[in-house]
Amino acid sequence: MQCVMLRSGTGMIGQCIAQVCKTMGARTIVSEPSPTRLALANKLGADLVLNPRETDPIKAVATATSGDMAVDLVRSGQVKTGELITHRFPLDRIREGFETQLDPGNSIKVVITPWSSTV
Repeated sequence: MQCVMLRSGTGMIGQCIAQVCKTMGARTIVSEPSPTRLALANKLGADLVLNPRETDPIKAVATATSGDMAVDLVRSGQVKTGELITHRFPLDRIREGFETQLDPGNSIKVVITPWSSTV
């Protein structure tokens, strides 16, 4: 069985993607900080819903998949997450980081680090 993890993207499109994946036989795991969106994902049939502010998503996915699915795929390099981080900003440049993230044509994922460094 395949596993799909939707993280903080469970608005209308994310909810639809979760349902499509579910109908195709995937086990759907939704991580979302909004209680309203989590409740809807649960109502629409997600197998696991979790709030990343209350639950460590990595541990939850490892437990839900016996630790041998999504986490192992990332660790093995089969799922390439590092290339999704397009920008890094130190905390003292947080405003620039947020402005960069708001430009979807220029960024995929912006990381704010607690230390000073160059981008």
